[in-house]
Amino acid sequence: MTESFAWSYYLDFIYLLTKKEIKLRYKRTFLGLLWVILNPLLQMLIIGLVFQFFVPMRIENYFLFLFAGLLPWGFFANSLLRTTPLLVQERALIQKAAFPREILVIAAVLANLFHTLVASGVFLVFLTFLQGSLLSALWFFVSRLFLSAFFFGLFLLFVLATCLIVSAIYVRVRDLNFVVQLGVQLLFYGVPIVYSLSMLPEAFRQILYFNPLVSFIEVFRYLFLGGDLNLLASTIFAFLSVPYLLVALQIFRKESKNFDDWF
Repeated sequence: MTESFAWSYYLDFIYLLTKKEIKLRYKRTFLGLLWVILNPLLQMLIIGLVFQFFVPMRIENYFLFLFAGLLPWGFFANSLLRTTPLLVQERALIQKAAFPREILVIAAVLANLFHTLVASGVFLVFLTFLQGSLLSALWFFVSRLFLSAFFFGLFLLFVLATCLIVSAIYVRVRDLNFVVQLGVQLLFYGVPIVYSLSMLPEAFRQILYFNPLVSFIEVFRYLFLGGDLNLLASTIFAFLSVPYLLVALQIFRKESKNFDDWF
């Protein structure tokens, strides 16, 4: 099998696995893909009502602010929770067929990316209609579309790298699934989703910027809603996504040599 043919085969395989992931998630549901939009909307309404009225947040357009944070967070959290036990769940396929094991993780992350892009597209269209004129609306849509696609592409690499590392280590350390589930719940309040970084003391704010998720969420929110942005931190973490992915691939392939022993 030539290298070009192998890559063509693997791309088709990734596409089929991604399609399978999407179909299985909504199999036998009445609303189907509508849940892609309903999930973040319901989260926004419930969390927004709590923090807007019971714990008042002095943030303009708080529901839009919240929704813009929930989109990238949901992509990261759902991808991590899905891929952590994935290799063990698919051990029968891994033991029967010869293919790069990382393809399973890539397909699961791409399935979550599909859901996030659909919800983000609806959000972008809604924000476009809020512009004052047709010209400003057109410029808003085009500029945000390309800029958000660029940064979200880098965010995709970051999420994929994290999922590759965690899913590979889980095969050997099964406690990791419980750690990830608890960590995702706690991390939700450690990143600026329900609150703004400007509400925190400067010293604490600088510490939070060491978390790449903070920078990515802030960039995503800035592209859609404007506001403040730590350009240095956001740029550094965005472009570190590529070497981070390369390191993650090395870790994954090293761990994958022993998958059969740990299954």
